[in-house]
Amino acid sequence: MCYSAQIWADYNKYVRVFGADIDIHTFVDIYWTRQEEGHIKIPKGMDLSFLSPKTDEARQIRSMIDAYDQQQASLLEQELFQQTKRLNDAERTLKDKTKESPERPAHCWQQDRTGEEPTDRSAAN
Repeated sequence: MCYSAQIWADYNKYVRVFGADIDIHTFVDIYWTRQEEGHIKIPKGMDLSFLSPKTDEARQIRSMIDAYDQQQASLLEQELFQQTKRLNDAERTLKDKTKESPERPAHCWQQDRTGEEPTDRSAAN
């Protein structure tokens, strides 16, 4: 089972089961820090617990989650574009190199141990 599935990520369920009241302002601070600095990893299950917000703080968290998701999507699209460009450039380079190669494969041009050029095996058959 994955880490996010093992965590009790649903704020409302945690409060209901344990009777505890987690400070919602702490959640706001965590999501705010992630939005500003971007290095905090929060389980997706935690984000899902704010899918249908009921309070102003929860709505604020939801908007921060949406902004972060858009930012991540943009970064991933840029990365995908760079990788696609890199792949296309490599394929073009490989295609150009195969056009420049001689008719005979490189191993046919190499000399054998005696110093003589190997015979063409296809002509013998």
